[in-house]
Amino acid sequence: MFFITNKQMRQRILFLTIFSVFISISGVSQNTRSPYSIFGPGEIQSRGFGRNMAMGGAGIGVSSGSFINTMNPASYSGFDSLKFVYEIGFEGKYSRFKSQGDRLNDYTFNFKYIAFGFRVNDWWASTMGIAPFSNVGYTITTSKYVEGTFDKFYSSYEGSGGINYVYWGNAFKLGKLSLGVNSSYLFGSITQDELITQPSDIFSSFIMQRTDYLKSFYFDYGAQYSFKIKGWDYTLGAIYSNEQKLTSRHQVDVKTTSYTTISSEEYKSKQLRVPETYGIGFSMKKGPIVHVAGDYEFQKWSGLKYPIQKDVFLDSHRFAVGAESKPWGEIVTLDWYKKITYRIGANYKTSFLKINGTQINEKGITFGLGIPVKNIGSLMNFTVEVGQKGTVSNRLIREDYVLFHMNFSINEIWFKKRIFY
Repeated sequence: MFFITNKQMRQRILFLTIFSVFISISGVSQNTRSPYSIFGPGEIQSRGFGRNMAMGGAGIGVSSGSFINTMNPASYSGFDSLKFVYEIGFEGKYSRFKSQGDRLNDYTFNFKYIAFGFRVNDWWASTMGIAPFSNVGYTITTSKYVEGTFDKFYSSYEGSGGINYVYWGNAFKLGKLSLGVNSSYLFGSITQDELITQPSDIFSSFIMQRTDYLKSFYFDYGAQYSFKIKGWDYTLGAIYSNEQKLTSRHQVDVKTTSYTTISSEEYKSKQLRVPETYGIGFSMKKGPIVHVAGDYEFQKWSGLKYPIQKDVFLDSHRFAVGAESKPWGEIVTLDWYKKITYRIGANYKTSFLKINGTQINEKGITFGLGIPVKNIGSLMNFTVEVGQKGTVSNRLIREDYVLFHMNFSINEIWFKKRIFY
């Protein structure tokens, strides 16, 4: 039998209140700065939380334990049966963009995600949360000659928005095998403002504004198999999600530069899609001393088409490896540095974008610390990722970035067994 104290109930209510507020503001809380987010659904976000990010983005073969690992829903079966787990994440990013002859520095900050999870019983675990699926944010200026003349007109594109998801994840443990599913609802909007400046006073400048309102249910599935060999714990993992159509409502407005509407058109479509995904991963650990993990993920973008975009999409491949260590184990000590978990990782990704005949690739290395918070059995996780995306070749843009991620992983003992004498 279990019981919950009044104090713990108040904590639940407070957390659920914060969760509800975050849902209400999430549609406008995400931002990014990347010229490549103009393509497709925008810049796709990693599904991993703080611990996964610090390990290079590896997580398909990692059990959740005292963390929430949304990269593989089967991992939730690793939750402690007496604890309630919260995850809250923040992210800041400093970027330096470089093209042939131009440079630009920028930075962003986001309240990234919030989630909670717990064991329902010995064989069933559950979690809920909200996080970004993709982000859009760019400002791009181009110029073209008016046909038959030497006059130029200029187009300035500004994009914003993105897609978020609310998910309910469940995992079921069958001996050494765990199976899981994330049931998600995708929602959001993507807006592009195109300011067209004419070469003379004969034609006035105008703005063409396109907004795509997107929504859909989305499911991803996972499996993990755990076993021991000579004192080492091994976990093999696999994930799958099917291609999914996004129900889309599009609104196109033509406006003056003072934002007076000249014309407006609205229509619906199901042309926008998210790709089919496969992934495999593994992890091996020996107590808290050493834990190593690796992932491979494939996304089938080829064949997907987006309206008003003529660029060819390619299949995407992601590789990630990472490790964490608590060198002094679970010893009882007053030395704070002996309680820290140290993490490191690396990743490489070939994106779905092919521009000017060049596929856009991304690579990064990560470093992280998990610092225990006194008396509450929780961790503050800090991650730094140094990475690069794109190239300056073929008139493209390279982004060199430093990403800072802070994550609170809070473990509360909410359930206690009564002892009868």
